[in-house]
Amino acid sequence: MYLERVSIVRFGPFDELTIDLLDRQLVPRPMTVVWGEGGLGKTTLVAALACTRPGNLVQPRGLFRRAGGDSWICSDWRIGEREPPASHSLRWITPNAGPGAPVLDAGAKRMQAVVDRRAAGGRGYVFVALPGHRQFAPASLGLVDPARTLLQYDVRTAGLTVDSTRPELTRPCKQALSFAGIVSALAGNERGGGNDPRFLGAAMREAVNTMLDLAEHEYTGVDALTLEPRFRTPGGASVGFEGLASQLRHLISFVALPTRALWAAHGGRDPRGCAGVVVIDDAQLLLSDALLAGLVPALRRALPRVQWVLTTNSPTLASSCAAEELVTLRRLPSSDRVESFTGDLARCH
Repeated sequence: MYLERVSIVRFGPFDELTIDLLDRQLVPRPMTVVWGEGGLGKTTLVAALACTRPGNLVQPRGLFRRAGGDSWICSDWRIGEREPPASHSLRWITPNAGPGAPVLDAGAKRMQAVVDRRAAGGRGYVFVALPGHRQFAPASLGLVDPARTLLQYDVRTAGLTVDSTRPELTRPCKQALSFAGIVSALAGNERGGGNDPRFLGAAMREAVNTMLDLAEHEYTGVDALTLEPRFRTPGGASVGFEGLASQLRHLISFVALPTRALWAAHGGRDPRGCAGVVVIDDAQLLLSDALLAGLVPALRRALPRVQWVLTTNSPTLASSCAAEELVTLRRLPSSDRVESFTGDLARCH
């Protein structure tokens, strides 16, 4: 599953906005960076994707509706592999959209219903959104009933909220890391229950270390006594998750949570070869310029089949991607409209 485009009509700061995520060959781009200053609708954009995705088509909550007509959100998703003709596009439109919204024919509605049922069953359609208000407070490790938690992917709880809730990510990150290390060690050379834990362990370690290489840290595995994930600093000290700098915990969350979701949703396949969409709002939060400069290539290496969508107000992060991967949001000086610019125009704005 990959994202092709999203249209937002009269929500947040947008009167009417369409963002295309296809490259020149009409293939979904693996990386899109959306740059804009505060108040230009980056979080509104991510929330729009979260409420119009396979398996979770809901009314947007917490989004300001603009006056002047009906408000609706429409997103197009490519179901299948990247390349046509093996893949096809389907459209999700917010419920109770007005007469100005696109209309689905009977065939598209039937196909959408089939995809929704499969996505709601937690199989194959992965969408993970990390909100900008990420929080990493100290938390104990709790591995409770993995068959109903870590082994399952719930598409309904993988999206972004735009209310005042501040999701606490310490425990989910530690659970993903520890579970991956434990089950892969216990599996040995045996597959387990249709889901191969060895894929999860290898992918988790590789993805996390790809990110930590940016700061010369290393993920060393799970402590044999406490089952807590452990890390090595450049000076050789061994520290736990809470002992890491805040910016490193952010980097780990960018890949640890999607890796676990990809493995669970794709039936235990290697997450490094699984498709999915991961959206990170305010990706620059608490990261130094040195880390931001290497973030885009590191994410590509960590999970190469994932389609990444990052929002940011950092010029360093925006300049680290190719021009065709950049979307700039800007409020036009002659009006109150927020418009998007791509390619060379995105660089100029």
